[in-house]
Amino acid sequence: MPSPRRLCQALIIAGNDYERCLAPVSRHSKHCCAVHLADSDASYREYKAAAKRADELRVYAQQKCSEVKRLDSALVDFYSDGLRDYINAVELELKLRMEHGKRFFFVGT
Repeated sequence: MPSPRRLCQALIIAGNDYERCLAPVSRHSKHCCAVHLADSDASYREYKAAAKRADELRVYAQQKCSEVKRLDSALVDFYSDGLRDYINAVELELKLRMEHGKRFFFVGT
């Protein structure tokens, strides 16, 4: 039997319960069996895209107080909306990262 490091740890739904796949991992450099590898890769790409979006919006969270004080009301609303979008993007990134870790790396379970 393969060592625990060489078993797929993907979380699967079993009725109302969850369990780990535990199928043998086919390649040493991968962490999932062939069945769950595509799901893991898609989940990874999804949280990386969310991280990129958060990085793009970070500028709204980096405004200095002295800069904000000089903005007219229309720009304050613009930056306020951008800051709200940034917060939402960071929350989404964290949610997706946590789901990925829980599902594929036995983190937080």
